[in-house]
Amino acid sequence: MDVDLVERKDGIQIRLTEFELDMHWREALSEYASLHETHCTEFAQAVLKRAERDYLLDQPGPTKQEFITYLEEGLVERDFREMF
Repeated sequence: MDVDLVERKDGIQIRLTEFELDMHWREALSEYASLHETHCTEFAQAVLKRAERDYLLDQPGPTKQEFITYLEEGLVERDFREMF
């Protein structure tokens, strides 16, 4: 099958030639996880700069445990059965 372009929902197009598709899945997971982290970091930096909040880039973030606690305490349990 000779496919070099995949289109996802919302018209997002992915050129398969930009990816090494013959590598072992463990190697791919490691490589593309690093690439994804880089893209997310660059995106967050761009958003903060655009929002004129780039001073936040110099502030330390929460520890892993502090972030977990924040998420746990921020979650609200709801009983959706009452909606029906």
